Amino acid sequence: MFTIRPFALADIPAGMRLKRLAGWNQTEADWRRAVALEPNGCYAGLVDGEVVATLTTCVFGPVAWIAMVLTDPAFRGRGFASRLLERALADLRERGAETVRLDATDLGRPVYEKFGFAVDFALQRWNGDVAVTEAKDLPTDTTLRESRADDSSATAELDRRASGCDRSEFLTHLLADASSPGLIAESMGAPVGFALQRSGEHATQLGPLAATNESIAEALLRHVLHRSRGMRMFVDVKSGALPFDHVLRGAGLDVQRTFLRMTLGRKLADADALSWVSSGPEKG
Repeated sequence: MFTIRPFALADIPAGMRLKRLAGWNQTEADWRRAVALEPNGCYAGLVDGEVVATLTTCVFGPVAWIAMVLTDPAFRGRGFASRLLERALADLRERGAETVRLDATDLGRPVYEKFGFAVDFALQRWNGDVAVTEAKDLPTDTTLRESRADDSSATAELDRRASGCDRSEFLTHLLADASSPGLIAESMGAPVGFALQRSGEHATQLGPLAATNESIAEALLRHVLHRSRGMRMFVDVKSGALPFDHVLRGAGLDVQRTFLRMTLGRKLADADALSWVSSGPEKG
């Protein structure tokens, strides 16, 4: 019999097993962050006491995210993901979520469409070992520094304008968990761009990267790539929207796969002029 209960820290090894079966990039730190942000919003699906499916949620005011929808391949086709999604959506409605978003794989898309999710746009994942990349100078009135664990206030407002919701708590966790500092671009003491990154099991995930204009965004991207040479990196960007594909190709990256950003409920106006790189499928 299939049962659902909250996903706990003790379930992380089971979550990592499912994640590895799917070939995904997340680490134990990603699971811990998910539970820390929403201790009552992460779910484990069990058969005979064994975790065979998972789903996590995260609520940013009226906007919620669904992620880590995983099912053991031996148990697929039994509707377990749909039952987890049904439970999660009911809980999110009780919490007042007006918008629910996720990044879907091709495998997951039919499941979400049955619940009324619609595709907003496609995201391309660029992947590769970073080659030597020339750094680009910032505008003369802009300086660049490494991020610190207390930089969530310096990034939160710009991120809110870019993402359409308040992700300050999420950013605080990212900054605290970062295996290497991100980059903050400042002008007259105010942040005009930032780029964060985190370690994954297969590659370093770049993102989010937000900036007030294309020049600052490209400079941040080039600086991150320049200092990451020799590392394998994932970069998730809106398909056809990034004006510097040549920078990624020149750094040795190619498009690996596509995700579909899907929304249920009130649509959000994604700020393409501010949001240049997604943080990844976990939180958009």
